[in-house]
Amino acid sequence: MIQETKDLKLPCEKCGAVIEYDGVSLPGKTCPHCGAKRPHTLKGNPLLPFLFFFGGWLAFGLINPFDWSENVLLFGSGGSLLLLVWFKVFLPMHIGLWRLKRENSGNKERRLGIVPGCLSVVFFLFGLVCLSIFCFQVKTSSSTEMDSDQARGDYVFRLEGHEVTDGIDSVPLSPVGGNATKIGFINRAEFPVEVHWLDHNGTLHYLARLGQDHGQNAKAFVGQTWLVSDGDGTPLLYYVAEKETSGGAFGKGNFTRD
Repeated sequence: MIQETKDLKLPCEKCGAVIEYDGVSLPGKTCPHCGAKRPHTLKGNPLLPFLFFFGGWLAFGLINPFDWSENVLLFGSGGSLLLLVWFKVFLPMHIGLWRLKRENSGNKERRLGIVPGCLSVVFFLFGLVCLSIFCFQVKTSSSTEMDSDQARGDYVFRLEGHEVTDGIDSVPLSPVGGNATKIGFINRAEFPVEVHWLDHNGTLHYLARLGQDHGQNAKAFVGQTWLVSDGDGTPLLYYVAEKETSGGAFGKGNFTRD
C-alpha cells in the first residue's frame, strides 16, 4: 500500500516520536523513546476499536431508543465506519509522511501511492457525505413530527407500547370508563397498520388504517386499551391511554417494526 514501506517512519501513538513503521506492530516491538509496546496500534490490537464500534452500533440498533428508521441507522453506522477506517488506517500514514517532510532529514521523500491515496480520499469524503445525510434525515424526521403536532396545537409525550406475545386474549381489557384524555399514533413501520380500541367486553372498535409515516389522534379515556395490528389483523402492540399533563400534552405511540 505504501511506497518503500520498509523505510517508512510513523509517530508512536503514545509519545508521538517518529519511529520506524513495521506495517502492523508485532509482539515484542517497543518504542525506543517511551517503551510503548506495539507503538502503532491501539493497546496492541488494531481491531479493538472496530470491535467496540460494531458492538456499540449493534446494541444501539437493537434498542433503537430514538425510533430511527433503517435508512437513518444505515447512513449513521456506514458513515462512522468509513471515518473510523480512515482515522485508524490512513491518518497515521499522512501524519507520518508530513512529519518526515518537516524534519527534512535528507531521506528520500516518500508519499502514499496512487491506490492508497485515492482510497484515503474516498473513505474520508464518503464518510462525511453519509454522516451529513444521517444528520439531515434525523433532523427532518424530528422536525416533521414536531411541526405536524404543533401545527394542530398538539403537545405530546412518548407513550410506550407493549408487545402482544400470546394473542389478543393476553391484552388487558379497557375499564368501563375513566377521565377524558387524548391519544395519538404514528406509524414508522414500512407496512400499513390498523388501530383499534378494546372495550371492557373484549370487542374491538376500529379507528384508522395508517400507512408509513402517517398518524392519527383520537379522544380516549384514562386506562383505555388501544391495539395496533398488521394488515392481516394480527395484534402487534397495545397501548394504554394516559392522563394528559398539566401543560396539555397527551401520550403518542410511535410504532416501529422491522
